[in-house]
Amino acid sequence: MEETHGELSMAGLPHLLHRIYTEPDPAGVLDIIHGQAVRRFFFKNGVLVGATSNVVNEVIGRLLLEEKAITQADYERSLEVVVGEKKRHGEVLIGLGLLTGAELERRLHAQLRRRVWKVMGIAEGSYAYRRLDALPAWMKERPEEPAMLMLEGISHGFYPARRLQADLAPWLDKPVKAAVYTGRCLPEAFHLNLQETRFLRSFDGKKTLEEVIASSDLLRHRAEALSLCFIITGMVKGAKTEASGDAGAASAGQPPPHRPEIAPAALFNAELLFHQAKAALSRQDYACAIDLFREIAALNPHEAEYQAYLGWTVFNKNFKNGYEAGRILKDALARNPDVAAGWYFLGMIYLASGHIEAAEKSFQTARSKDRAMCEAVVEIKSIELRRKAGGLDGAVPGAGRVYMDWFGFLEDPFGMSIDQPSFFGSSGALPALGGAAGAIKRREGHILIQGEAGAGKTTLVLGLLRQLCGERVAAACILDPPADKAALLKAIAAEFGCAAPGEALKDCFAALAMAVERERLHDNHALIIIDRAEGLSDAGVELASELARHKDIQLVLLGDAGLARRLEGDRTRELAKRLSLRLTLGPFAPEETGRYIGKRISACRRSALAAAQPHGPSFTPGASALIHAASFGVPGRINRICGRALAEAARLEAAVVDEELAALAIKSGDAGAAG
Repeated sequence: MEETHGELSMAGLPHLLHRIYTEPDPAGVLDIIHGQAVRRFFFKNGVLVGATSNVVNEVIGRLLLEEKAITQADYERSLEVVVGEKKRHGEVLIGLGLLTGAELERRLHAQLRRRVWKVMGIAEGSYAYRRLDALPAWMKERPEEPAMLMLEGISHGFYPARRLQADLAPWLDKPVKAAVYTGRCLPEAFHLNLQETRFLRSFDGKKTLEEVIASSDLLRHRAEALSLCFIITGMVKGAKTEASGDAGAASAGQPPPHRPEIAPAALFNAELLFHQAKAALSRQDYACAIDLFREIAALNPHEAEYQAYLGWTVFNKNFKNGYEAGRILKDALARNPDVAAGWYFLGMIYLASGHIEAAEKSFQTARSKDRAMCEAVVEIKSIELRRKAGGLDGAVPGAGRVYMDWFGFLEDPFGMSIDQPSFFGSSGALPALGGAAGAIKRREGHILIQGEAGAGKTTLVLGLLRQLCGERVAAACILDPPADKAALLKAIAAEFGCAAPGEALKDCFAALAMAVERERLHDNHALIIIDRAEGLSDAGVELASELARHKDIQLVLLGDAGLARRLEGDRTRELAKRLSLRLTLGPFAPEETGRYIGKRISACRRSALAAAQPHGPSFTPGASALIHAASFGVPGRINRICGRALAEAARLEAAVVDEELAALAIKSGDAGAAG
């Protein structure tokens, strides 16, 4: 193949893989450049045999660490050996007994496929192909069939659905026909089953592509993926338009600039220091962390993840440095927009400065880059709850606004709470949180969590997601599920970042199954959490039962006691049998209620206007005892009584809630009502 370069917007990776395969060189290399991230793919006689990347979280050691195949200590020890003895990392991992040779080979093959699929999702960027005299001497060849890489990448949604539709659009109204001769790429390369073979034969030259797809008994997305592969490889031909063009044609202009290589020793030293810097950040030694991150930047100035962590550390050292930290993060994301942690850090800075919409957008972007980033899911759902409760931008109505102004609270301590560690330390919540988190980490069956209204089920959901950070769990979290089955299914699919191609339920199921399979290929565990599940329609409960049959999905349902009874129905009894864990949220003990009230108050930020009440409000032990008795220890009821008590305190300009004020608050509302 002649040396060529261009923009990925004009030639996606599937087209490039096929062109390299059908115009083979003895050896060649394809660079994919996205910002300052460079992924390099090596070919022998047109077949992909290896890849490298200058993105550190794509190297084998990081992948093994994320997948918990090795420990943090093992990873750092192996890096020290690599640097000291100048050996390849895989060789060191085997030598230390951390991996067998067979296990390393399996993971390296998986790593190669993931790199290909990662690039399939990149719309902006450039590519450059050139011949080589020979492959690098250090490279061990791991051949991958281009046809299957192409088909699996498109079928599992790594190739964006919007781009797939755009690629097929010029062909939809054209008659298409299976070709007699297709050159080097034959149908056998796609390992077609009987149904898919019949689909290929249905291209008879009389029907348009749309008619062929519509008349197929394949799922539409699979039919579209096969159609694009057949068109790219020339197995199916039809009238070409200017829009379809030659996808492999080079763009005008200069080739991408050559980026100087960094010595391997510097790369491994930077990676070793990076984990030391993260440890310093974790123990809040910000000055040490900043020094280390700057040293790392000198060793490897192109790695955006290192720079993103520097920006986050600068912000944590002093929140007033938000502008500088944001600038550092934006520069890092311009270098490599795929750094999920960078988007999350940027979102947290926006959130701290009150830019809620910008924060939410950043968190959504972080989640799209890494579906297993539960930290981003927590923040997205927290914003969703606060928006629903009217708690964004100070929009707290009624009595809550009164006592917030009086005591100088920047958020309502007894409103829609987001992060309340006191709740999870209670005898009622701790067993449920630990049991659910443990079962999910072990991937052991489906879970039912029961509790009356106000027991803290939604708070538990957010706490559970925090427990799962770093666990490679791709979580779809539905806090307020629609009753309708189709709407619920679409909401779950949207949580996994995919949209159903049609209104039919089978299309929605296909989109969700594709998303779950995509996560499995990334070694992510698919988790679906449905809060307030007692409000589901009968069809919605049946959907939960259908989802529970999928071997790669784990389900967590939260609801009141009525939900468990509904699961014993004839059409959902199978789901009840599949529940491996049933947990119940119990109330606070008397002594826990006072601690809970105090921690909620101390956790809330206060403004400078609170100088008149420097210590904030407090509740006497007697008041806490009355509140516990009236609320029966249910957190939601405690919150409502405390809110009314603070409103009374603000009205009387009192700093302490005593038994008299607590009694007034209890009397003024129905403390026993469900919340």
